[in-house]
Amino acid sequence: MNALEFYRVNKKLYLSSLRDVLTGIYNRNGLDQNLSNLVNETIAQNRKLMVLMTDLDNLKATNDQYGHKEGDNIITVVAKAIQSCCRSNEICARIGGDEFLVVGSDYYTESDIKGFVANINKYIDDYNATSFKPYKIEISMGTYCNYINNAGNIKEFIDKADKVMYTNKMLNKSMHR
Repeated sequence: MNALEFYRVNKKLYLSSLRDVLTGIYNRNGLDQNLSNLVNETIAQNRKLMVLMTDLDNLKATNDQYGHKEGDNIITVVAKAIQSCCRSNEICARIGGDEFLVVGSDYYTESDIKGFVANINKYIDDYNATSFKPYKIEISMGTYCNYINNAGNIKEFIDKADKVMYTNKMLNKSMHR
């Protein structure tokens, strides 16, 4: 009986090492454990690889003004928004304090990508309209989608999505001044 219990505890510990404690989605370790298989399948099946980077806007200000409990709430809501749009061929992960990454494999069209982003924004807008919180959740997103021919190119895809996200973040900041 001890060996079986030891196995169960170890399996539970291993699985918890792949998930973000706050949101329940993959953490960086969970992403790393699943990413190479997704990329290799994408290459083998000649599908497109989609990368979506998301960063929260003004999280520090919310934490400072309303407390970290509200900051954690924002992180959780954004994780749910992103996860609600993911299908079985997409991996959703929290890769930093307020950064999220989605990597997917499909025959994506530009319309699919725009719809994915629009659905996340709609979720956040609906939350903001009904939560009665004294703050609004705001995010910046960037996407990159193309065919990938080498698993080593995943960093390039992530960097391109990150640059688009950063550009959008600067636009969002300039609109809120």
